[in-house]
Amino acid sequence: MLVTVTPAAQGRQLVRFSLPLLPVACAVQDEEVTVTWEGGPIFTARLIAPPPVPAAMYPPAAPETEVVESNGLYRWERMVIPDPQYPRVIEVRADALRQSLRARKLA
Repeated sequence: MLVTVTPAAQGRQLVRFSLPLLPVACAVQDEEVTVTWEGGPIFTARLIAPPPVPAAMYPPAAPETEVVESNGLYRWERMVIPDPQYPRVIEVRADALRQSLRARKLA
């Protein structure tokens, strides 16, 4: 959210407002991405990528999740699945209408 303050508004009382968070959850487990809307649809996608390095060669690490942006209308999460050979970086963007879901691999 962007709020612009003009020179004429300086010195005046600021108005505070907030939006409730979008009720959507994202998870990565066993090379699958699941996006679940509260009281709504569930989307599951299987990653198409080379197999991860075996755990005997490289101890597995838990996926790292970062919320890039979240408000009552939109949620954008970035998930990083560490792998020395082929790290997976997945971004999920979902909107409040439950009609727009974008998942992509960046690494």
